[in-house]
Amino acid sequence: MRGLKYNETEIVPWDPIWSKMAQRAQRSIRPILPEGVETYHFGATSIDGCDAKPICDIGITWETEDDMWACVHAMETKHNPIGVIDGYGPRTYMYAKESKFDERRTHHFHVMERGGYRDNAVRLFRDLLNEYNQLVPMYVNIKEQAIKEGEWHRSRYTAAKTPFVNAATLLAFHRYNVDHTKFPRAFAELECNADKKIYNDIEKLL
Repeated sequence: MRGLKYNETEIVPWDPIWSKMAQRAQRSIRPILPEGVETYHFGATSIDGCDAKPICDIGITWETEDDMWACVHAMETKHNPIGVIDGYGPRTYMYAKESKFDERRTHHFHVMERGGYRDNAVRLFRDLLNEYNQLVPMYVNIKEQAIKEGEWHRSRYTAAKTPFVNAATLLAFHRYNVDHTKFPRAFAELECNADKKIYNDIEKLL
């Protein structure tokens, strides 16, 4: 995986090798994680035919708080080089580089509560676009347009694609009949923030 420097944004053509690289990354961390912890590949690089930033997103899901802290500790101390982007807690966000001398981040590791809102949301978005691959050009066009308009900074780029992601995620919750009663507040925010026009445009393509 080529990776990107901090706050750098670039979209590259889809590469079928991404899934194999994600599998290799998961194999490399599983031996150091607590028993029962699950890992999976998500994000744009996990969607067939989707042009994406050349960084793999790997989910690490836990069921108990002890497992959460064990995951964070193991990744910090046993998987090098690693760094923490978003503090410690129910959702810890880490990055990995090929070497400590390389500025490019090749993988993002997301430590999330299994069955929580974030875990469900990223899986559902991935599954919807893989099942209904006709949505991929729409998603890619939004990302490419954001970069053309100068939204290359990571936070602005993310903000530009969020309306599509929110709408598609909400539609996936509805389409796959996923129980969202365990995280009512997060789901209510999703319903409130999802763009209704984009939601309808996506639904028409299914």
